[in-house]
Amino acid sequence: MAYPTSDGLGPLVSDAECRFSSPLHSRILLPLPPLLTSDTGMATKQPSRGPGAYPRRRAVRACQVCRARRTKCDNKKPACSFCEKIGAQCVVNDPTDMFDPASVLIIQRLDRIESLLQQQKQNEDSRPALENSDALATIRSASAAGDSDWRTLNSSPVYQTHSSDLSRLTIETILSWSVFEGKYDAGTPRPCCTRLLHTFLEEVHIANPILDVPLVTDYLYQACIHGIGWDAPSCLVLVICALGAISESFHEHHEVSSMTARQSPTFHHGQRYFEAAQMRLGAVLRTHGVLEAQCFFYSGVYLMAIFQPLRAWRCFVQAAATAETLLFSSGGNDPNAAGASLKSETRCLETTHWACLKSELELRLELGLNQPDPLGFTYPTFFPTLPMQQLNRDESRVWYFYLAETAVRRLTMRIVQLFFMSQTHGRFPDAHNMCEISLDFEIQASDWTTSLPPVLTLSTPEMDDDVLKFVLRGHLLDCYEWIYFPYLLEAIAHAAPRNPATDEFVVRGLAMAAERIHKNRKGFRHRHHGVWLMLRSCTRSALLLVAASRAEGGVRAMLPVGWKAAVRGAVEMLAYWRDEARDARERLRVLEEVVEGWGE
Repeated sequence: MAYPTSDGLGPLVSDAECRFSSPLHSRILLPLPPLLTSDTGMATKQPSRGPGAYPRRRAVRACQVCRARRTKCDNKKPACSFCEKIGAQCVVNDPTDMFDPASVLIIQRLDRIESLLQQQKQNEDSRPALENSDALATIRSASAAGDSDWRTLNSSPVYQTHSSDLSRLTIETILSWSVFEGKYDAGTPRPCCTRLLHTFLEEVHIANPILDVPLVTDYLYQACIHGIGWDAPSCLVLVICALGAISESFHEHHEVSSMTARQSPTFHHGQRYFEAAQMRLGAVLRTHGVLEAQCFFYSGVYLMAIFQPLRAWRCFVQAAATAETLLFSSGGNDPNAAGASLKSETRCLETTHWACLKSELELRLELGLNQPDPLGFTYPTFFPTLPMQQLNRDESRVWYFYLAETAVRRLTMRIVQLFFMSQTHGRFPDAHNMCEISLDFEIQASDWTTSLPPVLTLSTPEMDDDVLKFVLRGHLLDCYEWIYFPYLLEAIAHAAPRNPATDEFVVRGLAMAAERIHKNRKGFRHRHHGVWLMLRSCTRSALLLVAASRAEGGVRAMLPVGWKAAVRGAVEMLAYWRDEARDARERLRVLEEVVEGWGE
């Protein structure tokens, strides 16, 4: 697999910006070098021909009939118009005498160039199929000396490619030998465009593995070499670069305020990439394919990361509609589909459809958009098709995560549908009759937790989580929140009569609210697809704790130990994002007023 080796996407962005008003020009092509000949005489300037140097002839000759009539011949084949009209035989003299000496010389040179090109192509076809990665690695090392602190995309543990064993005697290969014990970076320096793709794959795509990575890598390579076009691949490349520019590692140090990071040059570059991508979404709407759906989906992911949830929801809706239309028209999830290429396309389409559905519904519930009715929504009965090729450990972990997330989302949706379809005027007067169902859902959530593979187990400490475990833990807390919410609503908002059976679920619900804030602390300052949803859920948990502390009927006594520390944690989280998210600023004011009232 060959990876992009441009000196960066700075020219790429400039190209995109300067061509906003020129959509008719699909690409900027690199100038071709002048053709060289071995005739040194051609290198000197030739004197102009005198009028009597040699006689020039017309390049087109009339047929014999038209020449005899001294009329203009239109040279139609197989017979000119006049010969065809009178039924005469149309005869043209041998064309070998139709060219003057200069034209003959030009034709000879063109024939020579054509033969050289054909010979070069034959040599390339007869050569062993060497991988381009080693040749491009040499180009990378020469053109990106300033970026030597980055690993190559080839060294990414999640997206390794399998190249030929030929031409392996390189510095990078030797440094990767076990005798060096992995102390040295075996990767060659990578330019900006490849770094952005690498960051995107490691921080964004890992949570929604819907792309054909080798294909996308080729799109980026073509964009770096030939420039940005106005089609779906170019739009997708720009969105990927935008996400790669604003994404950050889950474990890295964060600034004191989200606006500090947002005002950085890297973030501004990401905004420019995204603006260029948006200019191409109109062209993307004219076509229908999986790339088009992915353009809209990742545009939604970007908008979620910069706190524009309503615009993101519109993108997810468009992406889901495009993917679903393709599934219906192509007969998606057909077990009889033959061919590795067809199965790969079907898998890519199914995973894109799933990702769009999950994101759209999750956002619709939080925004309170009830058209269509979310309670009438059901996830498809099938799971996305897994890749057919052999996966390494890290690739398998990504797909384990994807399927685990799909399963827990299904469970959450079943809980929401069963509980909230039986509510009366926004209340749960029969909450005491729901205890058995709640216990059953708790068992299902516990079974999901124990069924996780060892690489994704949630039995490890929260502070050791990576981004995948962090997301799964958040989805599990969502499950429990929906299970306990009816009991919290009745006990806190409506002061329902005490009942030992329901009181137990109130206690568990309040403990879960405090636990959610503590377990999300590691991601308080991490910008990602679900950061706005995390702010909403943690703030909701903090407000539940505050409301319980003010409720009547002995609910305050059910609060867990450390609930005030949990509320302060939510205040800290909102304070970090307040300059960027308006609703965070408003909710922060409420919680700060509550904390100040404690007088501690």
